[in-house]
Amino acid sequence: MPADVQLAMQQKLEEHLYGAGGFQKGSELSIRYRFLQVTERGLFRRWLGGEDSLTVEAKFLDRSDNILAVIQVEGLAGQGPLAADLDRAIEKVAERVAEYAQTNYR
Repeated sequence: MPADVQLAMQQKLEEHLYGAGGFQKGSELSIRYRFLQVTERGLFRRWLGGEDSLTVEAKFLDRSDNILAVIQVEGLAGQGPLAADLDRAIEKVAERVAEYAQTNYR
């Protein structure tokens, strides 16, 4: 996995988890994720109908490392000449993982 994709995912997820009334850092809940699929098509291919996408598996664990839930989330950047790049797909995945945490563990 490219380092810039890993870093962007970590930063976006932390923004969504800890920003604006979200979680505080602690040991009660951990999220471990892995990238299952990354497709970066590039501008020309997006014009032809392809789209950048990202699929992540996220595991939610309690303080004792017991698995509470496992989810898979896909983010799509869109198609066409005005489509966003992979950063938009990363943003969508991070947002959905954080929403799941906030819905189920607050």
